[in-house]
Amino acid sequence: MAAKHMTYKEFTKQEATLVLTCDCGWEGKSDESYMDVQSKIVDLICPKCGKIVLILDIKIDPPLFGFSNLGTSYKDDAEKLINQFSSLDDPINGALHFCDELIWEYTHIDPNKREVKYWESTKKALEKIRNDNK
Repeated sequence: MAAKHMTYKEFTKQEATLVLTCDCGWEGKSDESYMDVQSKIVDLICPKCGKIVLILDIKIDPPLFGFSNLGTSYKDDAEKLINQFSSLDDPINGALHFCDELIWEYTHIDPNKREVKYWESTKKALEKIRNDNK
């Protein structure tokens, strides 16, 4: 069986009732699977055999993730990113790495896109938060 594909928006609507299944016989909820987060997708992986059971398309849409419209309130958005990465040992570094990946990705698409400036400004806000907390 091939892995299912879904957008992040579709996933959030179905997450509470979604049951993942694998050819090896495992079935369970998304929080019982392993996650491999990449810049554009998240793979949900069977904990029994390691096969990908669901691929989530997470193209970045700042309003979808609760971020401000591009160009506003970078400090608030940086704090939201830190909260998203709060399960890591170093949430600020996790958030900075996330920003770096997005800056790299958008720069290769079109270096003049507003999203590049937005994530660069959010990264600066994260670095300021880190320095203020030293």
